[in-house]
Amino acid sequence: MRVRSLRLLLLLLAAGWCVAEHFLLRSAGQTRRKQTPPKTVAKEDSFKTTVLPFITENCAACHNARTSKGGLNLDAFRSTEDVSKQRERWELIAQKFQSGAMPPKGMPRPDARQIKAVGVWLDSLFAKLDRAVKPDPGRVTARRLNRVEYNNTIRDLLAIDFKPADDFPADAPCVRANEADETAATDGLRLRA
Repeated sequence: MRVRSLRLLLLLLAAGWCVAEHFLLRSAGQTRRKQTPPKTVAKEDSFKTTVLPFITENCAACHNARTSKGGLNLDAFRSTEDVSKQRERWELIAQKFQSGAMPPKGMPRPDARQIKAVGVWLDSLFAKLDRAVKPDPGRVTARRLNRVEYNNTIRDLLAIDFKPADDFPADAPCVRANEADETAATDGLRLRA
């Protein structure tokens, strides 16, 4: 009878491990999805009154659909959503006009207040986009239970006083607190045992 219950117990544990592994991998996969920037419409009026006139007056002569100097077509950006989809490009654009690299020498310089207003608008948009992105917790590490945790789990799940972990290989000694995860990681020897 004890052998039969032990087999049943091991079968239940294997099924439980497969289910837990499935959920761990699924949750890790969900955090790796490509995160798309959220749609932003709150600053649309500010974009049309501050950024769009600045682009039209200072940038559109060289960076339009026809000439597209430097491979940059600013005619394509007509809304806040268009800007939020191309954040990396707009960070570079902001860096160029705040450092004075754009407009190039020989072209009329925009007023410092205009440059600051566009920079403030971009910074606020980027801050809003950063707040909307869900943090990525990283990879979920599957770790094994030590012998005491394993016995307690069996006792709590099955409501029987059975200590299968007493027959398992001894737990690796843990010297420092930060080694706890390393000693609990599964290795081939422990999986075969």
